[in-house]
Order: sequence, then structure tokens, then C-alpha cells
Amino acid sequence: MGQILLIEDDADLADIIAGFMRQKGHTTIKFDNSEKALEDIVKQKVTGDIILTDLKMPGLSGFELIKK
Repeated sequence: MGQILLIEDDADLADIIAGFMRQKGHTTIKFDNSEKALEDIVKQKVTGDIILTDLKMPGLSGFELIKK
């Protein structure tokens, strides 16, 4: 199936979401903050079919991350 980029600062919630996505056949790359996610997406060319992000996080919000 698809690859999901999951950006969530709550580790327990990220684990639950990633587990659910694995059950549905998706691979998930987890990031615990938006700055690290943006760095990896841009510099290391990490790609995904879907970006699933928390909207309220320290630093860049999920909305700001998607805009960049």
C-alpha cells in the first residue's frame, strides 16, 4: 500500500496511529516534531504518499509545515 509520513509530538498517539496504519497495510515514517520532519523531507528527500500531521505542535504547526 502507501507510505505515510506521520508528524505527531505525542509519542503514545503516534504509536497508536502507526500501528493502525500498519494493520491497514501502510508503512509509516514517524517524526516527533515538525522541524525534523521538514529537514528530512527537504534534505534527505524523504517521501510519502500521505502526510498526516498534528496541527498544534511546538515550533512549526502542522499547517505551516504543509505550506512549506
